[in-house]
Amino acid sequence: MNTSDLVAGTQSTSESLWSALLATLAPRIAPTALESWVRPCRLAGVDGDHLRVAAPSEFVREWVVRHHLEALQASARAVLGGDPRVTIEVDRDEAPAPRPASVATSAPPPAPNGRPLSIRRGRGRPRSLVTPHRNRLNLF
Repeated sequence: MNTSDLVAGTQSTSESLWSALLATLAPRIAPTALESWVRPCRLAGVDGDHLRVAAPSEFVREWVVRHHLEALQASARAVLGGDPRVTIEVDRDEAPAPRPASVATSAPPPAPNGRPLSIRRGRGRPRSLVTPHRNRLNLF
C-alpha cells in the first residue's frame, strides 16, 4: 500500500490502513498491549508520509508514545514503504459517552419506616483494638 493510493477523507481507506498497521504490529508487541493500548486508538489522518494516530485520552497517548511508538513506526514502514512519520495525538473528535439520565437523576429509595437510611452498619466503634491478655500467646 502506498500513500498515493490513499484517498483523503475516505473512512474505509483509513480503516483498512489502520487494520493493516495493527496486523503488522501484532507480532511486534504483546497481545495484551495491543488490545489495551493501541487498538482503542484510530488513524486520524494521512498527510503525505505523515500518519496521525488519535488516542482516546492523554494518558493513552503518553503511554503509546513512551512504549509503542517505535513499533508503530516500524509497522508503518512495513505497510507503506519508505520512512513514514507517525505522531500520536489526543482524539478531539471523540466526545465522552453521556451518562444515562436515569443514573444521573435517580434518587435513593425511601426507607420503609420513613427515617433516612443510615450508611453505618453494625454496633459502632470497636471497643478496643488491643488484644486481651488471655488471648496472647504465652511463650514462657
